Amino acid sequence: RPVFQSKFTIKVAFMSPAETKVLLDNLKVSIKEKNFNLLSRQLGIKKETAEKIVAINAGKRVNSGKKDFLQVTLEVYDPSILPALADSLVQWLNRNDLVEKQLSLTKQNLLYMRNEIIGKLGKIEELGDIVSRQVKQGRLSNIGFNPLDLGTDIINLKQKLQNLEDAIALTKGFKISVEPTVPSKPIRPKKVMYVIVAGFVSLLAGIFLAFFKEWLDSAKGSASAVEKSPRRTA
Repeated sequence: RPVFQSKFTIKVAFMSPAETKVLLDNLKVSIKEKNFNLLSRQLGIKKETAEKIVAINAGKRVNSGKKDFLQVTLEVYDPSILPALADSLVQWLNRNDLVEKQLSLTKQNLLYMRNEIIGKLGKIEELGDIVSRQVKQGRLSNIGFNPLDLGTDIINLKQKLQNLEDAIALTKGFKISVEPTVPSKPIRPKKVMYVIVAGFVSLLAGIFLAFFKEWLDSAKGSASAVEKSPRRTA
């Protein structure tokens, strides 16, 4: 049965690549024991899809700056399931208790910081409106600061707020950084190699039969010669 292989890369979150590899290796037990019911529940896929999985192997760590990545190799009977299978693996990793807790805590901290900035921004904008009205009415007295600084503060806070919004949107735990390709040719069985091996075996068998036939003819000739030779009498 043809087996297709593809590789993809995962951006690791909230744990090391080695710990991620241990998690992925746990799936090998279900595959080895052909426990496709369990595998389908683990990955949230149909049993029919699980039965098409041959192997899931966590490979080498790929280091890129301060971020860690892990390469994963998939082997399946049906190459069309590869993209969805990669997504299911990442979702399964993100359902890990440790990852879920860390992800939730990180988002809570970011949301808290965002709300604090929104509160400060509202107060400064309100103060800016008051100062602006006072200036227009000519009633502004010595307030101890430059009103123009309020505009700078507002710009800085809005930039921080945007950065936090981006950070919240990007906080998603594990994610795919390099998508798996869908191969058109299987990695095994290797038909060309099998044809070569079969041809070589056939050649050896032919040589053996030729020698065996020659030996058999020779043996028959020797036996015939013995039978035709005159017997000596005492």
